[in-house]
Amino acid sequence: MWKTIAQQFAKPEGFGGSCAAKMMNLMNYQMYKDVIKLIKDDKQKILDVGFGNGYVMKRVMDKGHIVYGLEISERMIKQVINKNQKALNHTMFIKKGIMEHLPYEEQSFDVIYSINTIYFWESLDAGLKELHRCLKKEGKAILSFYDQSFLSVMPYSSHGFRLYKKETVIQAIHANGFKVIKKIEHRHKTMVSVYMERNDLGGI
Repeated sequence: MWKTIAQQFAKPEGFGGSCAAKMMNLMNYQMYKDVIKLIKDDKQKILDVGFGNGYVMKRVMDKGHIVYGLEISERMIKQVINKNQKALNHTMFIKKGIMEHLPYEEQSFDVIYSINTIYFWESLDAGLKELHRCLKKEGKAILSFYDQSFLSVMPYSSHGFRLYKKETVIQAIHANGFKVIKKIEHRHKTMVSVYMERNDLGGI
């Protein structure tokens, strides 16, 4: 059972995937609020990596931004497309893919954010290098995740999750050409959102 739940969190498919996405909305609601608040109201080109059922992406679009969404789950892609027909290819653009291989040109986005996906990346470095490549020089990025201390007690996390201490994630962020602007923490500092920008002086 726990393996199935873990698989649905990683790549929601079928009816179970839709249920898992709704469960993630409840679990991640505070993260969603933090991410939406960190994104400025001025019209920007924004990428959501791992958008799930599109809860945050829709709200970001409603703030007046042009949103691009990348998702590995075909079920979630179809669901979001069906719910956003009017916006599709006008203010919302959807593709299938993963963080480690972003199908976009260099310096394409003003903001890139990803919520609770780092556990499924090939590696932190691989994902962060791609994030850096596709972010504009003056752009901002947001990475939200749970600390290892929180997820390690969840029975599903032993099935395909890569768990990280928040300090390890912060170190990887610095090592891959970013500077942390702000760190927001909840749930006894185990729910973390890192707001960052490119640090081109330091290189990659």
